[in-house]
Amino acid sequence: RKRKNYIQEGLKDGKTMEQLLENWTQCCFLMKKKNRLCNMGRATGSLYCGIHQPEDEVRSTRIQHDSGKKNVKRIPCPKDPSHTIYEHNLKSHLKICNVTSIQNNFEKEGIYCENCNSGPACEVEVEVEINDNKNNIDADSLLLKIRNCYSKHVVPSDLIANLNSTGLHSDANTCENVYSQISNESNEVCRSVLEDLKGTQVSIARTRHAEQDIAVLKYMINNDLINHNLDSIDEYVYAEYGAGRGYLGYAIHLYYQLYIKEQLSNATTSTTSVSSKLSKLKDVVYIENESDNNKNTDESATITVYPPKLLLIERSGVRRKAENRSAASLTLALPLDDNSSGNSNDNNSNSNGTGNSKSLTIANNSARYRLDIRHCYLPALCKSIFEANNEQNKPESRPETRSKKIIIAAKHLCGVATDMSIRSLYTLKQSNETDRKDGTDTEPHVAVPHGVSIATCCHHACNWTDYLGRDWLASLGFTAAEFDIMKSWSGWATLTPVLVHSTRNTATTVTGATTTATNDSTGTTEETEHTPAPTSTIRPSDLSRLEMIEIGQQIKCIIDHGRAYYMKHVLQMEYVCYTPYCSNTLTPECRILLGRA
Repeated sequence: RKRKNYIQEGLKDGKTMEQLLENWTQCCFLMKKKNRLCNMGRATGSLYCGIHQPEDEVRSTRIQHDSGKKNVKRIPCPKDPSHTIYEHNLKSHLKICNVTSIQNNFEKEGIYCENCNSGPACEVEVEVEINDNKNNIDADSLLLKIRNCYSKHVVPSDLIANLNSTGLHSDANTCENVYSQISNESNEVCRSVLEDLKGTQVSIARTRHAEQDIAVLKYMINNDLINHNLDSIDEYVYAEYGAGRGYLGYAIHLYYQLYIKEQLSNATTSTTSVSSKLSKLKDVVYIENESDNNKNTDESATITVYPPKLLLIERSGVRRKAENRSAASLTLALPLDDNSSGNSNDNNSNSNGTGNSKSLTIANNSARYRLDIRHCYLPALCKSIFEANNEQNKPESRPETRSKKIIIAAKHLCGVATDMSIRSLYTLKQSNETDRKDGTDTEPHVAVPHGVSIATCCHHACNWTDYLGRDWLASLGFTAAEFDIMKSWSGWATLTPVLVHSTRNTATTVTGATTTATNDSTGTTEETEHTPAPTSTIRPSDLSRLEMIEIGQQIKCIIDHGRAYYMKHVLQMEYVCYTPYCSNTLTPECRILLGRA
């Protein structure tokens, strides 16, 4: 820890980087985001560790001897880009890479299907077309084309709400109108979930993600993507793509846990008996007696209630997973009337306050899969989960006879990952239709597409091949090369109207895309400017900063409208809407794509 803080403390004391490096014995690579030097040991004959060695630097004598080359370079592992390997060791590494063993297990179960969620192949090579035509595009003409598309095809569309001439209207009042439509009971549960997510944190920088999760949750409630019917509460299955630590999924899962607990707690003080509510849950949410001997006795018994299934899909390993917080299930002691144990005289049992009682456990019902969204075959994933449930539990206690309704949920899912996530529902739909044509659907489908709730982000990371709205944009005259330029302009939407300089000791800022950086010492957030795109990037002439922000917002709306169009006409969802879900002061990426079958 002393070595990690060496640079920060030295810079505070006014020392230069050259002075600090004189006494530094570890890797000399400066990690800008963490504002410190890498703490790994140096490679033989180098000032850097094996990860950060420059490509043109000569490697150690042993590596030169093994490879037979003077210069060898490190490349990202094709299975997991989070680590790098020597290029000449690629074949041998792929056999022992940890991700390979995980992938092989998924392949055996059919869950891994290469490129199953990728876009259909284009007639021509996209990269070649973009490179050949990009420099021939007039930026001012493209800008006019974008504005015409936005005003004539996006603004009048019924797929987008709260839209004005410049972009989505996303002030706090707009969102509060939606929040006010939620019942008081749901609002109370949401408030409890928010308190749990925030924990002991107080700074905006550390609590804003919790508030975003709750905002997404409230929009899901308002659009019937959360099931409040105890008779069928387990019909929904939630898949959080790009889950990371999984806090959005955790918020949804915790909401169900607290809602069930609230419903059963209220029954103890109302005319509706707890047993009647449990009888509703008994057929659909899995309730298991801890011991068969306790079923017909007066002794206390334990039952377990499982909320709707939560699937967390993330391609990389993460620490501090949210589901570990929910490992300790909620418990609740419930007094039951004698009808639950077969007796008819409930007055005698409850008059002394010593009637039958049961300890209710509302369990954690989530599963995490380390898998790339591009290769995640949703039909096999759902089937394997439900088959596992039936194998581990008695059919009479945990029946899996109903079709499950799959809902995709994600917050700030980057660019192309959003397209692949929504396309996974189309993969599921196609699988069901194939089974129907083949006559193999004698039993109800294991899973059917039902809904989408994705807070979109990072439109600059889209690509023409995988983009869902490719056919829609092409029908309006846009090409792959124009789309490539458009997506790079979309980053302007997150620029600040007035240039804000960081308070850190950094070089003079320049105009470009903004990111949010957290100052660990104060807990405040700073908008800092990144180096702009290369000068070869095509851009319109004579644009003010406010005009750039407006254009970026319009492009984001156009890209997401293409996705909404796909959900409406290809997935044939009954309800589709693209709208802001929170104030843009909470996050500049404040838009959500909602859909329901």
